[in-house]
Amino acid sequence: MPTLYDLATSNPVIGTVLKLEANSPPGSWPVVGAMQIPRSALFNILFELCDVTSHNMRHVVCELMLDLIYARFEEPSSKSTQDVAVVGNCLDISGRVSSSELPLRPGSISAKELECYIQKLLPDARSAYAVTTLILSDNELRNPDMAYAAAAVQLLPLCRAVKLRRNRFGYGTPDRAMIAELRKIVENESVRFVDVAGEMFTGSDWQEAFSDWPEALWQKLVFIPLVWLKGHNWNNPDICGPFVAASRACHERYYASNEPEPIF
Repeated sequence: MPTLYDLATSNPVIGTVLKLEANSPPGSWPVVGAMQIPRSALFNILFELCDVTSHNMRHVVCELMLDLIYARFEEPSSKSTQDVAVVGNCLDISGRVSSSELPLRPGSISAKELECYIQKLLPDARSAYAVTTLILSDNELRNPDMAYAAAAVQLLPLCRAVKLRRNRFGYGTPDRAMIAELRKIVENESVRFVDVAGEMFTGSDWQEAFSDWPEALWQKLVFIPLVWLKGHNWNNPDICGPFVAASRACHERYYASNEPEPIF
């Protein structure tokens, strides 16, 4: 039965950066057992074991490792676009949208169809006004898909929180067009928080792409996961640039309930 160590050392890039030991956990964990751990929790475990200082390199290697685990051993998702419903005030479309740059996954819709799809789910003004949290996490969306996310938020007049975690935004060089679309979401008058924690573009090497963002927007953008927040050194460079106080206060408000991904 293959272990995490076996899987990591089968790839020269992962094996060089991710320091796992064959006879001690988590390297000794069977892959089929490790895949029972939520992807976000396993990411955090692996992230701490990367032997590089670059945040972006750690992120890339961990995502590659997780892709090997879940793509090879996980059963196809049972989620379907037919399962979506507004629960309370939350519209959860996580894991149900395929990137416009990739083939459709079974049971999913293309990001290009997202706006029309939400209009079908929420056919009248009353249902659209009821949504205060939109979850678009876990969809493997790419940079061009941010425009479709921005259009979707415009359909929800009272949306207070937008969640975009565990997608594939920000791979490659800084993309100002993608950041411009993200800005449209953050600037939405009703939106209080936009959660992009852990996405690739939250690394300090993207700071220049955010250089024209005013302080008011840093009062809304959440880019640090709760698990990292306590130990985060705000004196180091961040994408928020000089607006550290506003960004720090934003994170404290967002995580006030001590929930890693709160619903509003």
